[in-house]
Amino acid sequence: EFRRVLFRSHRAWIRPVFVAVVLLAQPAFGSKIRFDLNPVTRYVRSVGADMAAVLPPAARLIVIDPADNGKRALLLRYELAGRARVERLQDAVSDEPMALRRALGSAVGAYLWVHVPTPVLSEALDATLSPLSSYLVESTTSGWRVVRSWPYPGYTDPVAEDD
Repeated sequence: EFRRVLFRSHRAWIRPVFVAVVLLAQPAFGSKIRFDLNPVTRYVRSVGADMAAVLPPAARLIVIDPADNGKRALLLRYELAGRARVERLQDAVSDEPMALRRALGSAVGAYLWVHVPTPVLSEALDATLSPLSSYLVESTTSGWRVVRSWPYPGYTDPVAEDD
């Protein structure tokens, strides 16, 4: 008799509590559920959409971002689907320009997207890459040429802004 009363009353209050938890969890965890609202994610997707208009069909795009865990390359792969083959350069974390030049040796005929420019990377590419922008860089017979740049939209450090 006691169990029947307990579980009958249990059913009466569990539904409203469940509904309240679901409704309150959305604003509380919205930033985790809606990762596409992150400023860096939105920036990378808009850069990818711009690149789709610039890159030739079947281009090879190599993402250089020392702080990337693969998320930015994945976003670009999504935006450039059917337009470019997107890869990540894992060896781009180096303090030596010569090491970066060797790592980029296999990138002949490819394009690079440099998300976070560094002085070492600028020296390795023999190009002027100012901070606070990302760059699309093209491989030419004489070296590397900056094709286009995109300034960061309101932040200075993509690593600090990223989720």
